[in-house]
Amino acid sequence: MSKSTRFPVAVHILTFLSAHPGEYVSSDAIAKSVATNPVAVRKILGMLVKAGFVSSLAGSRGGAKLEVDPQKLSLLDIYQAVEQREIFQMHEPHPNCPLAKGVKTDLQQVFDLAQTAMERQLAAQTLQDVSQKAVLDFNQAMC
Repeated sequence: MSKSTRFPVAVHILTFLSAHPGEYVSSDAIAKSVATNPVAVRKILGMLVKAGFVSSLAGSRGGAKLEVDPQKLSLLDIYQAVEQREIFQMHEPHPNCPLAKGVKTDLQQVFDLAQTAMERQLAAQTLQDVSQKAVLDFNQAMC
């Protein structure tokens, strides 16, 4: 199974946009920082636009712009905007096996507790909390 990188890429994109307050930034510029292609960036930007965190403007002077205060945007908000799955997903064991049924029930409870703990931690952190140093370093390098 492959792991999703949408959440960390979304945080990277939002951090990049927070380093350019009030500006529209092209997906090409963002993609260079993320080290991926602009199509992948645009896909995640679409999710962030839908969530209301970002606006977009078409055209040669267009791009994406951050529309929320990084201090008020929790990592949980970002996670929920771009991820459509839980951190763990149970396989489908044999339906007639009593051992399989027990494992599925017991393990699902553990998965639910882990999901809740992760979401609680993400809710306690904002975009600003995780991006402040990166944005500061970026701004100092621009001088």
